Amino acid sequence: MAVSSSQHSVVDPPKLARILTPFETIGFSLGGLLLWLGTAPSIHRALGPQALMVWLVGTVGGVMLNLQVRHLGQIYPNLSGGTPNYVTQLLKNYPAIACYSAIGYWLGWVSIPPINAILLTDLIQTNLAPLDIQIPTFWVCFFLTSLPYIMAFSGTRALGILHSFFVLPAIGLLIVFCGQGFIWMVAHPEVQGMGIWAILQSDFAINKFSAPDWLQWYFVAVYAVYGAETGSSFVADSQKPRSTLNFITLAAILLPIVYLGGSLVMAHLGSAEMS
Repeated sequence: MAVSSSQHSVVDPPKLARILTPFETIGFSLGGLLLWLGTAPSIHRALGPQALMVWLVGTVGGVMLNLQVRHLGQIYPNLSGGTPNYVTQLLKNYPAIACYSAIGYWLGWVSIPPINAILLTDLIQTNLAPLDIQIPTFWVCFFLTSLPYIMAFSGTRALGILHSFFVLPAIGLLIVFCGQGFIWMVAHPEVQGMGIWAILQSDFAINKFSAPDWLQWYFVAVYAVYGAETGSSFVADSQKPRSTLNFITLAAILLPIVYLGGSLVMAHLGSAEMS
C-alpha cells in the first residue's frame, strides 16, 4: 500500500514568540546586581575589610561570565533559558556533565526567592518593631516566596514589567549610594575612620588573609557575582535580542561599580562605626 507523503512530513517544533520589549528585559538583566544587598552585610560583618578580597575575585569572575554569556547569546539567539541551556548545548556530547551543570545552576537559583523572602521579612519586622506591630513571620515569608512564582506563571510579560518597575529605581539608588560614598571617601579620607588607602592596605595584608574564611564567604558571594547574567534567559523572548544582550554587557560594566565600589563604602562605614 502506498504511503502518502504527508505521513513522512516532519512537523517543525513551535517557535517561542518574541513578545518582550527591551524595557521588559532590562529588569531581568540588571536584577542580579541587587543580590549584593543581601550578601554584602553578612560578609563584611564577618570579615571586615578583608571582605574586599572576596568581592575582587568574584567581580572579575562575574564580568568574565557576563561577557562569555553575551557571546554565547550571539551564537544561539533563538535558544531560551540562558546559561544552563548554553552549557547543555556546548556539552551535548557529554550529556551527563551537561545535566549535572544544569541541575547545579537550578539549585543555585531556586534558593534565591526564599532567601530574599527571609531578608524582606526581617526588614519589615525591624521597621515595624518601634511601632510595636507584630507580623506573622511564617505567612509573610510564605507570601513573599510565592509571589515571584505567581507572577512567573501569570506570564513572562507581567514578570518583566514588574521587574523593570522595581529594579530600575533600585539600581539607580544603589549606584548613587556607591558613587556618592566613594567620592566622599576620596574627598574626606580620614574623617570618622580609615581612609580608602588604609582600607586597601588592611584588606590586602597577606599576614591577615585567612583562606578558610575566604572560601567560606566566597561560596556565599557567588550567588551575587554569578547572578548578573539573568537577562540571557530571555534573549529568545526579546523582540530586539541585540538590545537584551547589550543589557548583559551593561550589567558587566556595573558589577565593579556596585560590588567593589559599594564594598569599599561599606568597609569604610564599618571602620567608622568601630572607631
